[in-house]
Amino acid sequence: MKRILLISVLLISISLFSETVRIIFVGDPGISVYVNFTLAGRIGENGRLSLSFSSGDFTVSAGGDWYIQTGEPQIVRMGDEVLVFLSVEKASKIRILSNVYPVYVFVDGNYYGEVDSPSDLLKVPAGYRKIALKSDGYKDVAREIAFPWKEVISVPVNFEKLPKELKIYLSSSSFSPNGDWYNDELEIHVYSTFKSKARLVVKSEEGKEVLSEDVDLNEGDNVFKWDGKGAKDGAYEITVSAGNLKASAEVRVDRSHYTYTKEWTIALLSIVLMSSAALIYFTTHR
Repeated sequence: MKRILLISVLLISISLFSETVRIIFVGDPGISVYVNFTLAGRIGENGRLSLSFSSGDFTVSAGGDWYIQTGEPQIVRMGDEVLVFLSVEKASKIRILSNVYPVYVFVDGNYYGEVDSPSDLLKVPAGYRKIALKSDGYKDVAREIAFPWKEVISVPVNFEKLPKELKIYLSSSSFSPNGDWYNDELEIHVYSTFKSKARLVVKSEEGKEVLSEDVDLNEGDNVFKWDGKGAKDGAYEITVSAGNLKASAEVRVDRSHYTYTKEWTIALLSIVLMSSAALIYFTTHR
């Protein structure tokens, strides 16, 4: 994986003072330097690559088969020259031999990419690294692995399925669907470790259903909204059920406090629009 370095602003500002600009890229010998996605050269044995540019915008990236860009470059101007110190490390490649795909690969806490089949190779920094492998609906796998430079390391992994889990969280313990544009709607967050059809039900304290609908659950966080229509003030139980799993939470509907947020918002917008119209009028009728 390569990260694109954008230094076009620097090149434009320098080119104002000269017809051409000399950029010296500094890094390990053999690193490839790309300008506008075309190979411009490789760092020489002296650790440098000198290129001349005319005025314009340039997109520059660095890397190679066995190098990986790991940070932003350090850019230093010295007279008519610009030195770009590349943040590039030696790389290895990882092959994930898994019982499920896709697999998301993290190295030393940083996300490096997605592997979709045993034939995929993912570039990672060489050295002794902590890796985390993740796949939706399965337990994470952690390893500590030595990655030698210019080698492909195969990592077999057998993911274990997460136990089915269903949880419900509400955006607030109470809301006020009174049309004042403040806290008028409730967000119902349902966390699931599996995909499934589910039933979402809202009942009053007396057991009366005010909302009942079928919903689709995906793995992870699912968000549904309730506007409180048809519900009197009082306490309500919100339940989501999928198969033999059920999760519930309580919320209170309370319309007693009106904040006038809507009126204040409309008034402020009206003032802004009137001021803008007056400014345009006086500007065009001078």
